[in-house]
Order: sequence, then C-alpha cells, then structure tokens
Amino acid sequence: MILVRCTILGFALGLTLPHLAIAQTDFVTRCESEQTLEVCEQAVKSKGLSARDKARAYNGLGSVRDTAADYDGAIADYDKAIEADPTFADAYNGRGFSLRSKQEHDRAIADFTEAIRLLPDFKEAYNNRGWALIEKGEYDKAIVDLNEAIRIDPKLAWSYNNRGWAYSEKADYDRAIADLDEALRLDPQMYWAYVNRGWSYAQKGEHHRAIIDLSEAIRLRPDNASGFNYRGSSYVELGNYDLAIADFDAALKLEDQSVYVLRGDAYRLKGDLAKAKEDYDRALEAYPAEPQSRLGRGLLAEAQGSKQDARAEYLLALSLDAKVAVQRIAKAKAAERLIALNAELSPGTASTTPAPVKPAPVAL
Repeated sequence: MILVRCTILGFALGLTLPHLAIAQTDFVTRCESEQTLEVCEQAVKSKGLSARDKARAYNGLGSVRDTAADYDGAIADYDKAIEADPTFADAYNGRGFSLRSKQEHDRAIADFTEAIRLLPDFKEAYNNRGWALIEKGEYDKAIVDLNEAIRIDPKLAWSYNNRGWAYSEKADYDRAIADLDEALRLDPQMYWAYVNRGWSYAQKGEHHRAIIDLSEAIRLRPDNASGFNYRGSSYVELGNYDLAIADFDAALKLEDQSVYVLRGDAYRLKGDLAKAKEDYDRALEAYPAEPQSRLGRGLLAEAQGSKQDARAEYLLALSLDAKVAVQRIAKAKAAERLIALNAELSPGTASTTPAPVKPAPVAL
C-alpha cells in the first residue's frame, strides 16, 4: 500500500574541500531537503563532487521524479546514483520504490534486500520489502519484515499500518485492527490506516464502525476513491443502496472504474436490473480478465430467472485467475452459487462442482 522513502545524508570524508566544492555540495544538501526538480538538476550538474555526493544528488533527483510518477526517469536516476557509489543503500531503496510502483515486485524486492545488506538497520527498506511481499501475496514473509522494521523503530507508524494490512489479508482481523489502532495512535492523520481499519471492521460485519472510519478517511482525502469505494460497500451490506450508489458515483468521478461492479451490485439489490446490467457490462469491458464482473452478471441472471446463463457466468468466473483478495472473494461466491445451481438443475451432482475458494479481504 504505502511505501516509505528516506534520505540518508552522506558525509564527506577526508581533507577539507575547497570553497567551490563546498558550494557545489550545498546544492546536494538543498536537493535532499527541498526536493525540487530545479535544485536537484543543478545538484547533479555540480562539479567536483565526491562519489557519495554525486550519488546523493542523483538519488534526490530520482525521488523528485518518483513523486511526479515518472518512474522510468526515477529508475534511470537511481541507476546513476548506484553507478556513482554502489555502496549507497538509499539509492537501492529508492529504485526499489519506483520498481514497485511499476509492479515489478521481484526486482523491487531484490533492491530492498541489497539496501538491507548494505545497511542492516535500514527500517524503511524492511518496511518497503514487506509492502512488496504483501502485494505478491507472501503475507507471512511480509510480517517478518514489518516486525523487524518495528523492532528497529517502534514508532514507525507506516509499518504498523502495513502489518495490519497483512493480517487483514490473512483474515486475522483482530490483530489487524490492533496494529491499525497503533498506527493511528502514532499518526492520527494517516488516511490509509483509517481505510484499512474500516475494511477490517467491515470484514467482521461491523459496518457501522467501518463507516465511521471510512468517513474520516474521506474527510482526510476526498480526492482518493478508496474511502468512497469501501464505505459504499458497507452501505450495500446495510441495505442503504442510495447512499452506496452516491459513494460509488463519487469514486467514479475520481476515475476508479473498479466500482462499476460494486455499483452494479447496489442497483441489482435495489431492483434496478437494467442499470445493474449496464454497470456489469462496463466492468467486464474495463477488466475482462477479472472474475468480479462475471460473478455480478451471474447473480443478475439468477435475479432474472436465467439459471443456465448464471451457471455459464459462474464457470467463466472460476476459469479466471485470482491474484488479489477481491478476486478470490468473487471466485468463492461464484463457486458457492454454482454448487447451489447445480443442485437445483441436476439433483445429486452438487458434490462434483468445484469446492468454494476461501474468501480473503480486499487488498487496498
């Protein structure tokens, strides 16, 4: 979910530098502190820098580009930082950060691992490697890394947030909530901790508490769709379909097309099957390789009395990969409905259908 970057200031060793070199090094320090493109570009052009200071300059420029979502440009800068000083741990951490943003998890993990080898107490690198491992679905390994980050710095709020996320993925919601409580104690303005805790409460069926957390998340970040997305899901569970649809509309305005299937669910349960079909079709067009829209279309077909069409949709859902938790939930529901339909259509055959997939919480 959220990675943590840090800038470890390098220190010039040896003889006192000439006045000009000191002035040039000032650009490096300013690049690290101000994090602006203009200053960092000036820093990398500075003459007479030591290998470490050159690495610091390119590392700072990479961080600026990463913040601007120019991940390829950032990676190129981190490459130059590592070329200048292959022992500069922060550059490996930064490059891993950008690689993860490109969903290149294995390369990111390799960079975080090298950063930790060079700097064994690099708490941010442990946090970031744990984050990447969560995205790979390796939750136990992630928790080991996040434990280590917390051991090094018990006040590292993001590591409690990320460990809570990992526990939530393992359906250990009480431990997840405990970690998210601690994250919010350390940082009461942490948007993602409210989102994650709200999701965990929802998975426990405590939707009123979920809505409180998700409403606070929306107050903090009305420009992020996740709070609207998950609060809408809790409203659906409570039967408040109009409020749910309003939240999904807000998420769509923020360009989160994943809510088409959720809004389709709300319309279907409200009884507006025509609008439900429109949303499920949009979801299928946007994400043809994901099972959620197939599940929605199957449930819609059942509501329309078309059991054979529903069965076909559920079979298609089960044929698709489930790489993240929301997809596993959809496949679990499709398997459950397929068993029920097979029992109705061909009594005595239910045991030959696929076993339900164990549900897991949605990744945020």
